[in-house]
Amino acid sequence: DPVKALQWDTLGIDAGSVGSLLSAANAYKNGLGTSKSQSKATELYLIAADRGSWLGAFLSANRLYDGVGIAKDSTRAAGYYSRVVGIHRDMFLRSVTGKFQLRHALTQLGQMHLNGEIQDASLSDARTFLTLALDMGSWDARDLLEKVEAAETAARLNNAAANAKPTEMVTLAAKLMDKSDPSYDPIKGGQLLHDASMLGSAEAAVRLAEYKLRVENYRAAAHYYEQASKLGRKDIDVELGKIYLYLDTPES
Repeated sequence: DPVKALQWDTLGIDAGSVGSLLSAANAYKNGLGTSKSQSKATELYLIAADRGSWLGAFLSANRLYDGVGIAKDSTRAAGYYSRVVGIHRDMFLRSVTGKFQLRHALTQLGQMHLNGEIQDASLSDARTFLTLALDMGSWDARDLLEKVEAAETAARLNNAAANAKPTEMVTLAAKLMDKSDPSYDPIKGGQLLHDASMLGSAEAAVRLAEYKLRVENYRAAAHYYEQASKLGRKDIDVELGKIYLYLDTPES
């Protein structure tokens, strides 16, 4: 009897039961034993969350983010998602339901940082949350991480365009990719060459293609040779043709 169930939940709430808060919230959400009221449901979920319920925090975060029964508030939603991540993480990992809640909370936090929906949003935090979500099996996190990478590249390009010329970037990259240099860092060097090529440097594209050849990443090498060719370096078309022939062979 949903009416009697809600009456018992009301008594439980008066006695301080968090479970009764969640049960009553579900009743108001679905109109069980009472008139449907999304605002009342959200109010009860929030009270449960503030009394330490991880499920109350999770459901409150979802409703705050979507604006269900309450005005949409991404910043408050992020706060409750953060509680989900912080409350009894070991408990989450021991149950299928808990893993879903934690994975979803991490994905949502990453997405909000990526989209700049909250105060102090950062791509670094977006990558951290989404990487954790991906490790837990979130396919959405994988797609969002690609967007993070694109945003990071755009940020690097903007910074590079503001602070250095492509020729200077190529020179610095050569230093970073020299094994005999104390500052040797091929990853950063490769990023600089990539950014310089995006800013129109054919020389950067050629050097990056040559590096990709050395590490036997032939498809990436072809990509950067193609870019160099489009930027005017027609002298590398023969080398590009050789890569095409290699990639077309069954062994490759």
